[in-house]
Amino acid sequence: ADAVFGYRADDVFGYRADDVFGYRADDVFGYRADDVFGYRADDVFGYRADDVFMYRADDVFGYRADDVFGYRADDVFGYRADDVFGYRADFMFGYRADDVFGYRADDVFGYRADDVFSTEQMMCSDDVFGYRADDVFGYRADDVFGYRADDVFMYRADDVFGYRADAVFRYRADDVFGYRADFMFGYRADDVFGYRADDVFGYRADDVFGYRADDVFGYRADDVFGYRADDVFGYRADDVFGYRADDVFRYRADAVFRYRADDVFRYRADAVFRYRYRADAVFRYRADFVFRYRADDVFGYRADAVFRYRADAVFRYRADDVFRYRADAVFRYRADSVFRYRADDVFGADDVFMYRADDVFMYRADDVFGYRADDVFGYRADDVFGYRADDVFGYRADDVFGYRADDVFGTEQVLC
Repeated sequence: ADAVFGYRADDVFGYRADDVFGYRADDVFGYRADDVFGYRADDVFGYRADDVFMYRADDVFGYRADDVFGYRADDVFGYRADDVFGYRADFMFGYRADDVFGYRADDVFGYRADDVFSTEQMMCSDDVFGYRADDVFGYRADDVFGYRADDVFMYRADDVFGYRADAVFRYRADDVFGYRADFMFGYRADDVFGYRADDVFGYRADDVFGYRADDVFGYRADDVFGYRADDVFGYRADDVFGYRADDVFRYRADAVFRYRADDVFRYRADAVFRYRYRADAVFRYRADFVFRYRADDVFGYRADAVFRYRADAVFRYRADDVFRYRADAVFRYRADSVFRYRADDVFGADDVFMYRADDVFMYRADDVFGYRADDVFGYRADDVFGYRADDVFGYRADDVFGYRADDVFGTEQVLC
């Protein structure tokens, strides 16, 4: 219960309680306790305490208090109270009550009940979250969230979030998240989150999240959530949430969230979220894999893929795999569980990333994503993602994405 991703209660991604990605308790991405991405305590992304992304106290992402992403109080992403992401009470991402992301109760991202993010054979080139070539979250081959085969969030076939076929977030062919083979989140000027004009989150007209007339999220070419082309959430082109061009969350070039080149989220070469995967496994794999795969990969897949990879794949693995867990495991659990829960729940209770007016993602104005200075993303030392020591994503101590207290992506038996 005190662990998340195999760390102790005072750790989050291998840092102490007073650290956030290698910063002190009063820092959040290198800012003081009263700052959120370089803003004062009453700001969230540079807005006043009652604002969330430039909206009034009763808004979340520019909607009224009873809205979540522009929908009424009983909506979640524009759906009725019994909906989650636009489906009826028994739906999840447009599927029936026994579905999670469009599959039956025993499925998670299109897998069988006994499979959730795992199997003896993962990351099979033809599978990504176990969908067929024509499926991406329940859409036909030419769809990705309702777009044509050559589109991904309104981009062309050779784009991934508005980039060329060999790019992921506008980086070179051998990059994932815009770094070279030896990079991960934070390196040269062409890095992610605050670099040169061709960067992501605040760059040239062909950027993501705010560019030319064909924008995404309705911003002008020089805007990224209302900032100029050289800004990333209000910082200069060489900044990443207030850091220099060679920094990403204040780590060195050979670091991935402060880990070694062969690590992903601080696990050993044979580990994935503290699980029993092989060296070439999930979220790490071999040098040419996840979050950095080969030139023809996007999160480790070929150029014709977007979070889908080869035509028949969606985040990999064979049809019966989902990051290798059992039927009641990750991102599925019981019918009323994760990413669906009961009809009145959206990530727990009557709130949906909106919560009350003084909350930002359910936290108070002096929070960073709603947490105190000694928090990691706004939680106390014994918290992970803003819940009490016995909570993870708003669940009881024995639940972590639907698991018991002795399981948190890592225990003597972790979703194996």
